[in-house]
Amino acid sequence: MYFFISEDFNPYSSIIKCNFVMNFLATVSILEYVIYNKYDYF
Repeated sequence: MYFFISEDFNPYSSIIKCNFVMNFLATVSILEYVIYNKYDYF
């Protein structure tokens, strides 16, 4: 509970960073999936 009490901790910024990282990883995985499928067709 110390993190919620301390003023330096901002839960909203950490949530935004987490969403950004998850979206980035999802985009990369989708790109890899598309690239692998294209190579499979050739």
